[in-house]
Amino acid sequence: MHTNIVIDSKGFATITIEASVSSDNFKKLIGFISELSMPEMPVFKGEVLELLRHGQKLAAVKLWKENTNMGLKESKDAVEVFAAKELPNLYNEQGQFRR
Repeated sequence: MHTNIVIDSKGFATITIEASVSSDNFKKLIGFISELSMPEMPVFKGEVLELLRHGQKLAAVKLWKENTNMGLKESKDAVEVFAAKELPNLYNEQGQFRR
């Protein structure tokens, strides 16, 4: 595993981790990292939960991406982990909305 941390002029840290991990462990890692990177956790969580409850997963991913400095794929994975944890009855194991 290789880790690289860069802090920009505004004090934001970018952490790069290169490792071979299973998809389950990757989703756990993304979930952990996303919880560390959310600036206003309660407000942010509430907004994402509300979007997810209304089946607006794409909007939830966009909101996540805008507030965490994560890429699109990482934001999607983080929302899926968050949805599985917070709304297990609305989302299946693959993070797909149950209609």
